[in-house]
Amino acid sequence: MTILHLFSGDLWAGAEVMIFHLLRRLSNDPDLRILALALNEGTLAQRLRDAGIPTHVIPESGASFPALFLKIGRWMRGRQVDVIHSHRYKENLIAWLLGFSPGVKRRVATLHGMPEPTDGWKTGLLHQTNFLLLRRGFSTVAVSMEMKRTLIERHQFHPDRVALIHNGIERAAAPPPSDATAYRPPTGVLHIGTVGRMVPVKDFDFLLKVVAEVARQVKVVRFSLLGEGPMRGRLVEQVGHLGLGENVVFFCP
Repeated sequence: MTILHLFSGDLWAGAEVMIFHLLRRLSNDPDLRILALALNEGTLAQRLRDAGIPTHVIPESGASFPALFLKIGRWMRGRQVDVIHSHRYKENLIAWLLGFSPGVKRRVATLHGMPEPTDGWKTGLLHQTNFLLLRRGFSTVAVSMEMKRTLIERHQFHPDRVALIHNGIERAAAPPPSDATAYRPPTGVLHIGTVGRMVPVKDFDFLLKVVAEVARQVKVVRFSLLGEGPMRGRLVEQVGHLGLGENVVFFCP
């Protein structure tokens, strides 16, 4: 069976890490032939190549959607794809259209996250269109029970068309040393950690408000923030303004 995974690949964040681990594990199955198609060159495409997974890039930058779709359609010819597995909105639309190609037996889509409350009406319309496509032509993978419940109860997905598969990573036998792994809070300190890109959607501002409230009630508490991103400098300043320098430690991955 040949499975084509279709993704953007413009970032190296949570979803991309999950895609990498999934494809690398699936490639070990002798009954499966895994193909990867990215719409951008980036860390994910390179890591997949390094892992020996056939990976092709058709850049979306500067290309209209019809032109991009035609390029992908031409690339697919003769590859005898049985299943198309897509990983984001534009990719879901492309997969839906490619699903009418001869030989394609099934479309699968993984939802790596749900719409954010701060999304505007245009983004909201995009999400609703995406949900419509998924309900009509895909088997959908949700990565949390809450997401699966939301798809079924709020967005009218049929329960039999939604599978729950939690994110997973391969555990390294001996992780390389880093500032984060070497850090040990003092004995008797409540230690809370979080990992994520320091971008608005992750809402680290709210986290620091929580830190301030917890620190007022629990005097021996430390928060470790592991991540990078454009908000990092402002968050460091905010920690200083809130007087949380003794409670918050920043680490780079």
